[in-house]
Amino acid sequence: MKGKPLLIASVSVGVVLLVGIFFVALNLVMQQGARPIPGSPAPDFTLKLYPGYRAGLPEEIRLSDLRGNVVVINFWASWCVECHKEAQALEGIYRAYKDRGVVVLGVDYLDTEAPALAYLKQYNVTILTALTFSSGSPRHIESPACRKLSLLTAMAWCAKW
Repeated sequence: MKGKPLLIASVSVGVVLLVGIFFVALNLVMQQGARPIPGSPAPDFTLKLYPGYRAGLPEEIRLSDLRGNVVVINFWASWCVECHKEAQALEGIYRAYKDRGVVVLGVDYLDTEAPALAYLKQYNVTILTALTFSSGSPRHIESPACRKLSLLTAMAWCAKW
């Protein structure tokens, strides 16, 4: 009978651990939010555009305002080394395809205005350029690190509305 309390205690601890792991995993899944289904419209969100980089659009735009175009969203920052390498390539894509319904939308991520504007001037950027999300920011396209910014920009998340 001496081993029975030890067995009960061990099983109880195991059950508590399994329940704890289940709730931690459930919480992580719920925090990620809904992911878009390939081929479905991209989730809508609002961006505030930099003055001089609006292409005649209002100060704030929604992704849905660009409906009917292919939209390439490029995340960049003046402090991101990889972003400097790709700035001219993205500008070239925009200039080559803007008359065919392609919009390149640059989202300046975790930056300050002076270095960001210097970056835009240095690379003669004319694409639509926005500050970090104003509202409705979908979690699956935000990124806290330059490493991820580079991955997202290299993949060029596109959505046809």
